[in-house]
Amino acid sequence: MSHIYIGNVELNVRCEDLVDYLKGRFPNEEVIIKAPPKRENAKSKAFQISVANELYTSLMKEEIWPTSIIIKKFHFLSEKKKETISGGNTQMNKTQQKETALSQFITKTQEASEAN
Repeated sequence: MSHIYIGNVELNVRCEDLVDYLKGRFPNEEVIIKAPPKRENAKSKAFQISVANELYTSLMKEEIWPTSIIIKKFHFLSEKKKETISGGNTQMNKTQQKETALSQFITKTQEASEAN
């Protein structure tokens, strides 16, 4: 299965509407659509579309969607790889690296200030 994110969808569009739309274009294909919880004060909606790998390329074509729709590969948060830096026996993710760099900068700034 491949997963697609579509965003900037009108608020009145339901999962069933998208299924009907896609079944009209691809009648023999299985389509699974999920909608995240509605955000407060949302001006648009987003959906996750899951389809067979063979259909993915067709659904990523802009010409099958209304011009306002945003189409991207769907990324699951749990699948995002943490960028790591190896340093001896330790590994730090990007956030830890930035915090360490900031801490070192503050320490050096304080030391320079005290030396003057």
